[in-house]
Amino acid sequence: MIRLFLFTLSVLLSQASVSAAIGPAVPRERVCTVAELNRRLEEPQSQDFHFTLTGVVTAVSKPEKSNRYGSIVLRDQTDRGQIFSSVLRQYPEIGSRVIAIGHAHVTKSMERWMECVTATTIGRVTPDEPIPVPLSRLEDRETDLWTVKVSATVIDAFRDDLDPDNYFILLKDNATVVPAIGPPDSGYKDLVDAKVEVTGIVRRSILGGRKYLGSCLCTAGLE
Repeated sequence: MIRLFLFTLSVLLSQASVSAAIGPAVPRERVCTVAELNRRLEEPQSQDFHFTLTGVVTAVSKPEKSNRYGSIVLRDQTDRGQIFSSVLRQYPEIGSRVIAIGHAHVTKSMERWMECVTATTIGRVTPDEPIPVPLSRLEDRETDLWTVKVSATVIDAFRDDLDPDNYFILLKDNATVVPAIGPPDSGYKDLVDAKVEVTGIVRRSILGGRKYLGSCLCTAGLE
């Protein structure tokens, strides 16, 4: 009995010594606003950190056969941000008020990555109406991730040579030319030289081979 007690005491003292040598565990930083999330992801090689965000869903892109990642655009009282997920079984609807939990970092290839692990709906609000803006506003940093409606002329339409699941529609208004991205095989070629109204999400950058594209419009509708 005495030997057992001494052995247990020895193990406990050894564990205490190791803990003292290593030091206390440092918890990962947790970000709680979209503005802070965006700020952290502007830092090159930002270390992995957690986020818990509460906001309203303004856009949803569900995974497709060729892409296992979906995304959510979230707006809170500080800013708009886009988070991605490869694990969500069910995506919230536009207008849902959610608590989104996950982690984020900047990759070695300088891409911002925000993995949403859970998105719990806690309420509903009236979805935002698309904001009418001139095409030139899409180049402003302020409009990033806005849902907008623009009027422009289609000057060209072609399949993306890097990503065959995307189709480029070049929009022009006065001297401004901005690419819109839509799904393939949608008859865009027939719209060349036509005046159109386009609804979509403004993106200052996209992931993958087109990450240096600059501002573009991810289409939700084209008339």
